[in-house]
Amino acid sequence: MAWPHRHRPFGGFLLVSCLFILCTRCIAGGASGEAGNNVQTCDDTQKIQLEISGKSPVTQFKCDTKLTVLLPKIADDSSGNKCYTNPDCTLPGPLPDGVAITVDNAKQVHTIQTTKVPTADAAAYFLCTDNENQPSKKCTVELQIKGSPAVSEERRCTKAGQTVNIRLTAPTNEVTFACESNLTTLAPAAPTDVFSDESCAKETKLDTLIPKATLTPGTGLEKQRHTLAIPTFPEKTTTLCYKCQGQNPAEACKVVITVDGTSATSTTTSSTSGSRSVMAGAGGLAVVWVAALFTGILYGR
Repeated sequence: MAWPHRHRPFGGFLLVSCLFILCTRCIAGGASGEAGNNVQTCDDTQKIQLEISGKSPVTQFKCDTKLTVLLPKIADDSSGNKCYTNPDCTLPGPLPDGVAITVDNAKQVHTIQTTKVPTADAAAYFLCTDNENQPSKKCTVELQIKGSPAVSEERRCTKAGQTVNIRLTAPTNEVTFACESNLTTLAPAAPTDVFSDESCAKETKLDTLIPKATLTPGTGLEKQRHTLAIPTFPEKTTTLCYKCQGQNPAEACKVVITVDGTSATSTTTSSTSGSRSVMAGAGGLAVVWVAALFTGILYGR
């Protein structure tokens, strides 16, 4: 039979294609790589984009060697608080409060830094040019300033003896609290640990009380902020406790978080997740079955 012999390459191609689709489904959603820490250079071929936030308060850039003039000009003290407020770089204005730009003249590296946690998103622009008055070449530096909502007053530990009470009820499954003033040390120290009673006396592992729950400490200017995330609510109401301490551990403010129990939330989450798994499994089996069927037909088996 010549027909199966002529089309064997096609059958093999079909099988490989189907298996590729299956593998793609399995690996989809993997974590993407993070950008490197190299200083970006702005040249006349394209603009560059930078970002600062409370978590990452510093960024740097260079102007290309052919574009030696930065606008708006930085004062003689190598520090400035001016920018352009529009993408076309025609409207000069001040940088947001707490944001400043400095230059290392020796390395020709410009550093933009914020000393305050931005509370709202904003954008600022700079221009690398070859001439201050009549530039023939230019490159735009776009700075995105990412804001973080301020932590509400009732979720801030500011004095010893204070107790901050927080309640988590579905569908809200995340909360941020802050250890401020001179009470900046969090106890327990390890983010995997927690106190399991309102008096903050019984220390245990967080995931033994609420599986997969995480406490993420802040970074940069937000290092005093801590975010608790509950992916799935427990069946029973659960108490979590943290302490914001000063130099003297006896001087502390307690953060008591009550996580409401609800079997309905857990059941719904589990059911939805299970349905997706079954559908994904069924889709994968269907791909393999189709591949096997076509291969059998084309090879006469």
